[in-house]
Amino acid sequence: MTDDVEQHGGQGENRTGGHLKRWCRGAAHLAGGLLAGVAIVAGLLSWQLSKGPISLSFLTPYIEQALNERSPDMQVELGDTILTWAGWERALDIRVLDVLVYDNLGAIVAAIPEVSFSLSSRALIRRGAIVPKSVELFGPRLVLRRGADGTFEVNLGNARSDGQGPSDGTGLGSGLLDLLIAKAGAGPDAGAQLAYLSRLNIIGAETVIVDEILGRRWTAPVADIRLIRDDAGIQGEIALQMDLNDRRSEVTAKGSYLVNEGRVAVSVAFTDLDPKALAGFHESLKRFESIQLPLKGTVTLGMSVNGPPEDIGFRFTGGEGEIRTPDPYQEAIAVKSLVLAGRYDGRARTAEIHDFTIATKEGASVRSPGSAAHRLPVAGLQFAGKYWMDDDRLEISRLAVDTGGPQAVLAGTVEDATGSAVGAFDVALRNTPLKDIRKYWAPEWAPDVYNWWTENIKDGVVPTLNMKVRVSGGTGGWALTSVVGDMDFRDTVLSYLPGMPDITDLAGKSTFTHKRFDVFVSQGKSGGMVLSEGQLFITGLSTGKEQAEIQATIAGQLDKALALIDHPPLAYATKMEVDPKGTKGAAKVRLRIGFPLILDLKLEDVNIAADARLREAAIPHALHGFDLDAADLTMSIDKRGMEVKGNGIVAGMPADISWRENFGDKVAFRTILDLSGRIPDVERIRELGLNVGLLNEEYVSGAVGANLRFTVLNDGETRVEVRADLAEAQLAVDRVKWKKPFGAAGRAEMNVTFRQDKAREITHFALYAEDLAVAGRGTFEDDGKSVQRIDFTRINHGRTDMKGALIRRADGAWDLGFHGAGLDLSPVWKDLTESEGGEVLGDFVLAAEFDKVWIDDKRALSEVSGTFQREGNIWRTVYLKSILDGATALNVELKPGLNGANRTVDISTADAGVVLRTLGFYDNMQGGALQLTGTFDDSHPDHPLKGRLLIRDYRVLKAPALAHLVSIMALTGILDALQGDGLGFAVLDIPFTMRSGVVEIADARAAGTSLGFTASGTVYTHADIVDLEGTVVPAYAINSALGRIPILGNIFTGGEKGSGLFAANFRMTGPQEDPKVDVNPLSALAPGFLRRLFGVFGDSPSAPKDLNPVPTPK
Repeated sequence: MTDDVEQHGGQGENRTGGHLKRWCRGAAHLAGGLLAGVAIVAGLLSWQLSKGPISLSFLTPYIEQALNERSPDMQVELGDTILTWAGWERALDIRVLDVLVYDNLGAIVAAIPEVSFSLSSRALIRRGAIVPKSVELFGPRLVLRRGADGTFEVNLGNARSDGQGPSDGTGLGSGLLDLLIAKAGAGPDAGAQLAYLSRLNIIGAETVIVDEILGRRWTAPVADIRLIRDDAGIQGEIALQMDLNDRRSEVTAKGSYLVNEGRVAVSVAFTDLDPKALAGFHESLKRFESIQLPLKGTVTLGMSVNGPPEDIGFRFTGGEGEIRTPDPYQEAIAVKSLVLAGRYDGRARTAEIHDFTIATKEGASVRSPGSAAHRLPVAGLQFAGKYWMDDDRLEISRLAVDTGGPQAVLAGTVEDATGSAVGAFDVALRNTPLKDIRKYWAPEWAPDVYNWWTENIKDGVVPTLNMKVRVSGGTGGWALTSVVGDMDFRDTVLSYLPGMPDITDLAGKSTFTHKRFDVFVSQGKSGGMVLSEGQLFITGLSTGKEQAEIQATIAGQLDKALALIDHPPLAYATKMEVDPKGTKGAAKVRLRIGFPLILDLKLEDVNIAADARLREAAIPHALHGFDLDAADLTMSIDKRGMEVKGNGIVAGMPADISWRENFGDKVAFRTILDLSGRIPDVERIRELGLNVGLLNEEYVSGAVGANLRFTVLNDGETRVEVRADLAEAQLAVDRVKWKKPFGAAGRAEMNVTFRQDKAREITHFALYAEDLAVAGRGTFEDDGKSVQRIDFTRINHGRTDMKGALIRRADGAWDLGFHGAGLDLSPVWKDLTESEGGEVLGDFVLAAEFDKVWIDDKRALSEVSGTFQREGNIWRTVYLKSILDGATALNVELKPGLNGANRTVDISTADAGVVLRTLGFYDNMQGGALQLTGTFDDSHPDHPLKGRLLIRDYRVLKAPALAHLVSIMALTGILDALQGDGLGFAVLDIPFTMRSGVVEIADARAAGTSLGFTASGTVYTHADIVDLEGTVVPAYAINSALGRIPILGNIFTGGEKGSGLFAANFRMTGPQEDPKVDVNPLSALAPGFLRRLFGVFGDSPSAPKDLNPVPTPK
């Protein structure tokens, strides 16, 4: 700062601005002299000045001489001098026109078109001094300079002060500002001519502004500068048009300089300003270089004279253009309008933006942080924040981004803002349509999540989203380091698995971090089911191994629930062979689905599990083909299989249910179904398919407790295991005279194997009831209906203890084999001997071997072995060997004749009495060698048997019919013998023909020492009725001898074989147990040929009436 020029005289002339001071002093002395002369003629000229300027050209040479004498190193040349008067409000003005200043080399260093002086009337009145009050320069070239040391210069431009290099202080206008500053605040009594100078105006100047501290230079082709000095300092106003960055801007500045405080305050208003021009003024304004659009507004500046700006305020508005964001987030934003207001605090070294509002052009967008290609739509932006330069910290109090739909609001801080840039922000998003999520979500932000989300979230709105975000910057831009947030959503549509119906009307909340995303659903719908609660967990974000887990609780009608899980790729109802359409009931399902977040999602990538509760469920054919009703079930299902437990009515049976279903190809089994319940009646047994063997309704009545297990193997094989409690049931097998009464303990077991829906084998069956135990296994024919083989591993019932097998041959006949310690036929012996057999099995071959065969409580056959063949409803072959009564052998042989012709039978035993008695045929015979032979006429439909029964050497005891006969004949001795040790016979010979329940006897004879008889007639075996006639020969040994006399024997016996001379005719009719016996006594005295005559007058034999023929045992 220069000192007062009047106090320092010539010393100040050698300092910066000396030439201007001397020039001004010279001008002041000159003006004083001129004004003294002018005062004399002032009155005379007043009326002339009012008309216009008065030329004082005669004074011009004197003024030039005075100026040149005081400045020997320059020459001044003046064009003209005039006197003007602007009115009573200001003094007379003396104007010098066309001022040229030359240096000592003759070069023009300054050209001023016009210089005007006004005189101070105050100085004239108070001191009688003629001094300038104001100085005005019109159209000069002006250089405003702030030196490197902070001092200010205002020079009338020369070559070296034109901003091209440092000033040496020799410019004509150098120090003009110092003159004003030196007298500022000194008052009018400070002496010297410039003490009354209060105004300096520069009008229409071509101005160059140089700031050596900032190293910047600006030009203003047109500038008006007005400076006013008062006691406190200097106030000024500048209006100029500046060329800034190839753009002419209008700038108006107002300022003040407070001398005592040494401070400068400036307010600058501008229009059409290129913001890049502001960036060079100060480091706090450096960011303005990124704003490429015309601005208008104001800038306020406060600073000390020798220091940097301490306070800068600004408010700008802008039009269309472009804003470029700084590193590390370089972006160009197309702008329609802009408002920017802020403040710089030089003491605290902070820069604050109070309001930064941008309206972008339609279609404007910015690159999403961390993304190379994704563009985020931006319709507008609001920003407020503060930057601490020393700490390199940016505090964002509000950053609101309008995307043309949802609005995002951000607040937070950025540490090391110009370095590594670590940011922490609170972000809020409002009213975001989820279907437009692609617009706002960069794929690089968790790409797998992005791909899944954008493909599967189809609709919805996020009313509010709040999150805390941490980012880091670098040469590659911003990178997301952590996120923690939450949001609400509604009206959302979610597709969670290809093929499954979407979940609609979703609403709820979610929380998320940079590592996971959790969604909590409060409502939703899917496939006609209502979703009451649910969760979606996405984990492993930004790891490349993102996983999603969905949990949902849905409720609704059972048919809807089954239809839901039957959609591909699940098809669970189809796998269970259940048609959802026919089901009824209510279902509540807890669903869990886990899968990787990949677009090419396959079923094997998905883990699915569900827990369901079914109430009042009715499912046709649900359980291995059985109908299920009124069921209350829990169900667990996943990719591996399904578990069902509960109770319901299965095929009419209330049952506890346990069902395991395995999915997949390589499993130990596919299905295990356990049913446990009480079958109330036999009809239900048939519905359950358990009417097999003795569980058939033909044998069982009452209730049955049943445990059933159905096992389906992976190859389609099905195993059925049945365990039945028969305590409440009655089992009755009339064929074998066996019954288990109600209340008696009993159980049945059966394991059946099915292949291709056909029964293949019974791997185990058993029946245990009181003294009965039967166990075995069996196989089926290829049709799955007919039994092919049954193996009895155990048959125990009373005295029966055996094993055996039934095998069906290819022709449909059966091969049977049984063996064991004992076979008790006592309950069925009579039926066996009276029936034809074979009604059940048809054709069969039976091989049997038993230690004992019981035919009643006491009688048994021992060491029984034999083979029996039945074919075409007849016994084709029989080979039987047995021991009776410990020693009697019985042999039975029935075999086809030659070439398979008529069958022959041969039965023999050494003790006919034992055999007949043991077999229950006849109890009144002792001993006797029995031989029965015969031939069947198999060409006849009823297969008659013609044969002969021959028994030798036997005795008869207590024969009622015979006793009755001999009693009639008064054969007392014979009768006594029958009642005693029996009557002996040497032979019994009975020729017979047996057919259709009728045995025809012709010429049968029995002969013993005491008695003989002959008989012919018919025995009706099916009715136990006899119709016989014959001859009784007493004293047979002697009597029959006469019949053997040649020629005379036939006359005596009448030709009857076995008859004698003395014999009686008899006739026996009626029941075998008590027949009616008639004897013709006259025939006893007549010769044989006459006995025939007496027989003519008897009743003719006739068949019993009203008897239906019964097939004869064969």
